[in-house]
Amino acid sequence: MDRIIKGVQGSGACWLGGSKWNWKSVIRVSVSSYKTTYEDIDMSVKEIMRIAESVC
Repeated sequence: MDRIIKGVQGSGACWLGGSKWNWKSVIRVSVSSYKTTYEDIDMSVKEIMRIAESVC
């Protein structure tokens, strides 16, 4: 999980962080700007998936 988080943060696509939920590692994403578009979200998801596939 840490490698995915570092990879996405390093890519500059979006910022996300790690956390625990029900004692499991999870990736935490926050969208806090009204300027965030659906295209921004789609691009971020694609980048997260690309990096996750490359490190797993």
